[in-house]
Amino acid sequence: MGESRTHIFSRQIVGNTIAIYGRSLVSVFFVLFSSRWLLNSLGQTDFGLYSVIGSIIIVITFFNNVLASSDCRFFAFAVGRNDNQEIKQWFSTAFLIQLVFAFIIVAIGFVLGEYAIVFVLSIPVDRIIACRWAFRFSLFSTFFCIISTPFISMLTARQYMAEMAFWGVLQSLSGFIIAWSLRFIPVNGLVFYSLLYNICITLLQIAQIIRARILFMECRVGLLQYFKTDKMKCLLSFAFWNVFG
Repeated sequence: MGESRTHIFSRQIVGNTIAIYGRSLVSVFFVLFSSRWLLNSLGQTDFGLYSVIGSIIIVITFFNNVLASSDCRFFAFAVGRNDNQEIKQWFSTAFLIQLVFAFIIVAIGFVLGEYAIVFVLSIPVDRIIACRWAFRFSLFSTFFCIISTPFISMLTARQYMAEMAFWGVLQSLSGFIIAWSLRFIPVNGLVFYSLLYNICITLLQIAQIIRARILFMECRVGLLQYFKTDKMKCLLSFAFWNVFG
């Protein structure tokens, strides 16, 4: 029995490793082609502006990525102990933190981002409106990325790496198709690309939330019922030390 379990774990590790590296290779392939099409369709100015907007979003979501690693760590420990009650408590606490964090970060990010685009960044006057809309679309999808974090962390803690790789490839494929379509659509490329790409990201995040709720009972609990202050302190403390590190 021990050897059988070891064999299963070994196969799972190998399968997860192949899935993760496979996703990376496929994503690189899509990015190589889509970046070229984006540059040709958007032009140097809009392509650079979208990169700047993306960097603003990265700054906004930095702390969310830290919280995601904290969620995944504590979920994994609870899953390893096979303690369903504790898993529910960790998930409920993590989701409420992410929900509050999503509203705060989007509200603050909207004000600071709009200010930076208009008054701080060197953006051509005729492209400011397009940049503001592209930023708003990106911020909208960021909200769903933040609240989906506990659900995705649960998938990760449960070792659904192949499925996570699938969602990652699907996101890269979406960007690839949208970049390809820009070559044939004579509209404002920056706004059009940002709108479609962020709609795709939002739909993928919602799909992963639904998928996690279907798979795991822990993702369908009464949040206030299982919220624990001590676990909130653990999650935030671990996240703080990650930032400090």
